[in-house]
Amino acid sequence: MTQHSDDVSSALRWYFGGGLGCAMLCLAALGLTHRGLDPSGMTRLSRSIQLGFRLIAGVVMTCLPLAKHLKSLHLMGICAGVTSFLVIEETYGKICRGEPIAKLSAGEQDALDQQNEAADTTAASAGVKEKNE
Repeated sequence: MTQHSDDVSSALRWYFGGGLGCAMLCLAALGLTHRGLDPSGMTRLSRSIQLGFRLIAGVVMTCLPLAKHLKSLHLMGICAGVTSFLVIEETYGKICRGEPIAKLSAGEQDALDQQNEAADTTAASAGVKEKNE
């Protein structure tokens, strides 16, 4: 029976962490050099905050190989967690201000519309009764 060693060579650590970090830093550089298409002040997070998160994530991923005590699973887990955070942050940051984070399903929207129509009908009939009195 062979035993699996959890140690990963330093070169492989730098290839993985450095590659992901370099890619993230390049994405941040692309974001800095291109003109933003979203109207200023309309998104939940400003463009500079989103680019700052990309830069921080790139630096963290690039510096992860320096932590020699991390096992390969921890190294990949941290990179996956940072990437997942960026996806959530970028998605949240692109939502326009005042727009709900989650939209209602078609059935929920129909039920809400029916409730609003019933309330409007009740209010209108109450207004007619007040005029008659």
